[in-house]
Amino acid sequence: MNEPFRILYLEDEPSDRQLVAGALRRDGLACEFVYAATEHEFREALNQSPCDLILSDFTLPAFSGATALILARAAQPEVPFLFVSGTIGEERAVKSLKDGATDYVLKHNLTRLGPAVRRALSEAAERRQRLHAEQALQLQTTALEAAANGILITARDGTILTANPAFCAMTGYASDEVIGRKPSLLKSGQHEPKVYEQMWQTICAGDVWQGELVNRRKDGSLYHEEMTITPVRAAGGDISHFIAVKQDVSRKKAEQRAVTLFRTLIDRTNDAIEVIDPETGRILDVNERACQSHGYTREEYLALRLPDLVPAMAAQPWAEIREELQRAGSRVIESHHWRKDGSVFPIEVNVTHIHLDRDYLLAVVRDISERKQAEETLRWRTAFFEALAESELDGIVVVDREGKIIYQNRRSIDLWKIPETIVAAADDTKQVQHAASRTKHPQAFIDKVAYLSAHNDESSREEIELNDGTVLDRYSSPVVGKNGDYYGRIWTFRDITEHKRLEAQLRQAVKMEAVGQLAGGVAHDFNNILATVMMHLGLLQQSPGLTADARESLKELETEATRAAGLARQLLLFSRREVAHPKPLDLNELVQNLLKMLRRLLGENMDIVFRPSSDAVWLAADAGMIEQVVMNLCVNARDAMPNGGQLDLAISLIELRSGPPRPNSSARSFACLSVNDSGCGMDAAVLQRIFEPFFTTKEAGKGTGLGLATVYGIVKQHQGWIEVDSEEGKGSSFRIFLPALKEAMEKPKAAVTEHPDEAPRGSETILLVEDDESVRRMAALCLRKLGYEVLETASGVEALESWRKHRQRIKLLFTDLIMPGTMTGLGLAQRLRQERPDLKVIISSGYDSERTAPSSIVNQPFTHCAKPYSTFALAKIVRQCLDEPTN
Repeated sequence: MNEPFRILYLEDEPSDRQLVAGALRRDGLACEFVYAATEHEFREALNQSPCDLILSDFTLPAFSGATALILARAAQPEVPFLFVSGTIGEERAVKSLKDGATDYVLKHNLTRLGPAVRRALSEAAERRQRLHAEQALQLQTTALEAAANGILITARDGTILTANPAFCAMTGYASDEVIGRKPSLLKSGQHEPKVYEQMWQTICAGDVWQGELVNRRKDGSLYHEEMTITPVRAAGGDISHFIAVKQDVSRKKAEQRAVTLFRTLIDRTNDAIEVIDPETGRILDVNERACQSHGYTREEYLALRLPDLVPAMAAQPWAEIREELQRAGSRVIESHHWRKDGSVFPIEVNVTHIHLDRDYLLAVVRDISERKQAEETLRWRTAFFEALAESELDGIVVVDREGKIIYQNRRSIDLWKIPETIVAAADDTKQVQHAASRTKHPQAFIDKVAYLSAHNDESSREEIELNDGTVLDRYSSPVVGKNGDYYGRIWTFRDITEHKRLEAQLRQAVKMEAVGQLAGGVAHDFNNILATVMMHLGLLQQSPGLTADARESLKELETEATRAAGLARQLLLFSRREVAHPKPLDLNELVQNLLKMLRRLLGENMDIVFRPSSDAVWLAADAGMIEQVVMNLCVNARDAMPNGGQLDLAISLIELRSGPPRPNSSARSFACLSVNDSGCGMDAAVLQRIFEPFFTTKEAGKGTGLGLATVYGIVKQHQGWIEVDSEEGKGSSFRIFLPALKEAMEKPKAAVTEHPDEAPRGSETILLVEDDESVRRMAALCLRKLGYEVLETASGVEALESWRKHRQRIKLLFTDLIMPGTMTGLGLAQRLRQERPDLKVIISSGYDSERTAPSSIVNQPFTHCAKPYSTFALAKIVRQCLDEPTN
């Protein structure tokens, strides 16, 4: 049913109101009135909602129609304004029409009111249609000007009439330089005349020509272009113009073969018009567009009734339909029509009752299939966008051009922890204030939002740190349409807290690796020096006639050398070139055995309290390395308590029953070693750096900065982790977590410590390979004093030469692992073993590198001797190796 149109009527006399309303109803116009009698009521009615028509008396007691006209034109300029008055004169009427009134009707001649209203409404509709047409023409002109391709429009004889900016940019000619001339000015001389003849024949025959030409710019340079020339026919069917669409394909010629066509068809589609007999519903007349859109010939169409076209009316008696149409009056509705082939399409129809020689129904029908499809596509895209946005891990906020939030996904609300009350209230100001309050710099956040809201062309990215430590990557960019219009702005927020943490870990790992390589190299060279010193000390201690003081001094030197070897071991542990050799051990027993030495080492003013686990705590660990961890932590605790204090050591077994496994281990059962002191503690800045190599808070000469770095490296090698708690003045607590064995192990038998009176001796021939001259000379001296014959070489090449000369005499190969050149000690041993399977081999090393992995020694049937070694250790391992039976 048609809805009545809305009339705002300014009239103070109720009787006049009734006369006007009755006249309109008698004229078949369905309308509803909003009445006003004063200026205040009129202003209020104008501001409340738009109306379709304004009627006004010219003379009122405290208000004039002229003033009402001014107010109406300002508030609703497109709405028709008619004076209905009994006092307006001709001069006033003319002036009111000049001032913007649509028409005037005298109260004593209201028969003109209905036609005047219809005409006013029709003219308003025409103005709107004309405005739309002008806008469409402007869009077409803008599209031509903004087209990326060059476009020429020529007359029938080829004279250029229009050249768009893209053509001028492509050819170098200004528009006024080509208008009036012909496109032949671009000829390059690269094509035969028949090419242009064929082109001209084609377009003159009314066909489209497509092809590729080499043309010449104004500056003389050549370029390749793809061109489409389309004939344009006038209304009579003759060719009146040609449109040439050109694209510079110089850079794309090798890769593009497809021709880009530019659509040139611009056609205004007319609405279908039907004239219907209101008594029977039969179609009395139609235009050509109606026949085309419905698929009927004119004769077939005129044989139809309106219900034959409208599915909703097919089963309804025409009398009911006519009554509904009469009640509805003139209105625009949406419905559906049938085509001849039975298909249904959506329409927008305006049905109007008209009276000429008789009553008629006039139906203007518009096919809105494309609009409906666009609406459906828009609904789908909106739903798709929302579903996509809701599935994002990033928070997304979209604002319009005024900065008002029009969409935000759930992730954004959760990231900023926005209360649901604020979300439900759609209070943008409170939402921004709440988000700012969660940042470490609230005012800077608010200022940035305001700045970007005022600068529509700027994009921005920054990291925002929240009060709880969360770091968000914030990105904001304007939303701009193809025509450059600004529609709003999109904000995205990504939680990069974990990413930043991993970045920091990676930087620390790279730094640790670099320092570790340096430390490993230093330890390797240091071990060679210590090996020489310790062998010298061993020989000196065996010298006859030494005084007691001399022996005591040598013993002190040996103790210091052993301490230096321990420092080298820490360097190797830190650099992870000291490879862990894990074996089952009871952590309770290991710490218990260290207590006596710890009390002696830490001093009498240190009270050590040890609380072992009630049950044995078994680990698969390198006992020496774990002892190093305990020693380093305890020494660190002692230095934090210079005046003495209490040191608590505790061991416990914990189970991870829920949650993900630790990053370094899949184990669920862990041994926990706690070392707690009552010392000075650490602040947050120191706490962040305690595991950095060479970082120390001690005075110069009092610490190396390797203690905790070594602990960190050992724990990592054992797939464990460290937790630290400390406050200034409240002491420190270190907790070491290491994977525990699931089953209790049998305690290994204690090693038998030998204290021989003299080093074992021998007389066999030994091939000694050592690149460090001091170590080689000292080792050779020690071995000769023990009775062995020694063949000294400094490299793998020298060793092979000596082997060729003395192969039968050599019983033992004693070689350093790392040597200059391409041949390592391991490679040399393997090669000589292939020639003499019974050859005994000892490989000496201070560390293992990537070039010779730990498994290369462990998995080989060779004896390993660790540097630095004493004279006695050297004698013992040589004798043991020679005495082993040959496999």
